[in-house]
Amino acid sequence: MSQEPLVDTVTTAEFLERAASRKPTPGGGGIAALVGAAAASMAEMALNFTAGNKRFAAVDQQAREHLSLVTSQRRRLQELVAADARGYGAVAAALKMPRDNAQQKSARKSAMNAAMREALEPPLEMVRSMAQIGRIIEEIAEYANPNLIGDVGVAAALLPGAARAAVLNVWANVSALDALERAAVVKEVTETLDGLDRACSRVASKIEDELCPKEEPADS
Repeated sequence: MSQEPLVDTVTTAEFLERAASRKPTPGGGGIAALVGAAAASMAEMALNFTAGNKRFAAVDQQAREHLSLVTSQRRRLQELVAADARGYGAVAAALKMPRDNAQQKSARKSAMNAAMREALEPPLEMVRSMAQIGRIIEEIAEYANPNLIGDVGVAAALLPGAARAAVLNVWANVSALDALERAAVVKEVTETLDGLDRACSRVASKIEDELCPKEEPADS
């Protein structure tokens, strides 16, 4: 029976207890997806308090478009928790294959390569999904309901770390690709992380500066 950690069927406490246990999933990939989804939910909440609000009628269409994108990516990141667990399961099954002779070793190697390719896809999609949110995070920060600006800052602070966590699972399986495929993935991932880091850092720093109390000079 499958024991995939579907985040919409267990409590947060149950999910984290399982992650902390001696069970293999959810592992780093599932945690990366969950943190990315949590980050997305904060940007999503800010947009929900902006779209449809008469005070922000001038940006309503933009807010609705961004809300649709962020919602879809948050839901996909939730789905990727289970997809990552399936990828791990395929690798684990291949590792258990016999290797007593040359034929078995060859079959095991082929199965491992195929499983690692499968396991690489969910974390790579996580990075792409978080990057889509990162590409609009600065725009959201500019027009979103200012009462929710701290939540946009939370999204900006969390997204790069979640993406980097997902990338560790890409690197763990990228050796299954041939040289050209591997080079393409490395280029895409490094450029994506760089862009996400820069965009989110600008937003997080700006919002932190806005929210942080300014020290009053001491009386002389």
